[in-house]
Amino acid sequence: MANFKIRDYRREDESAVADLYMLTFAEPPWNKRISFDKASGEVHGNSVQPAFIGLVATDAENIVGFRFAYPLTENVFRFLSPVIKRPALNSAKIGVHPDYRRRGIARTMMLETIKRAYEKGFKQLVGRTKNHDAMGPLYAELGYKSLGRMDPQDPERIYYVLDL
Repeated sequence: MANFKIRDYRREDESAVADLYMLTFAEPPWNKRISFDKASGEVHGNSVQPAFIGLVATDAENIVGFRFAYPLTENVFRFLSPVIKRPALNSAKIGVHPDYRRRGIARTMMLETIKRAYEKGFKQLVGRTKNHDAMGPLYAELGYKSLGRMDPQDPERIYYVLDL
């Protein structure tokens, strides 16, 4: 088990998290190659959502993981509306540096997100991932139920829900 701490995301973390975002989402199955400015914009855009839950994992010196979640609005994932219990939390982004994976960091951040979502009165968490991604088994281990492939724009994407 890695020696790491989980803490709240802070605005001054944006640059380090953007670097980590670029690294983690450049890998399969995402293969998303973006500039630092775009990554920083995405990180910032997530962090200013209402009721944002942002976490970072740190070792002694560096941010080695991040987790972002925010309320799921009516305009996002409309095709899921029949199965979503509102208020629901969108488990938007999670990333762990490749050198720190398989040490419980993602699991710890997800468990903390679940705890905070429950405390804030959310009824459900919604997560999504691509087919063959490591997140699918982790969602299942934490009690999320697979909704299957429901995204008309991306048939490789799988959605999960967790009732709180």
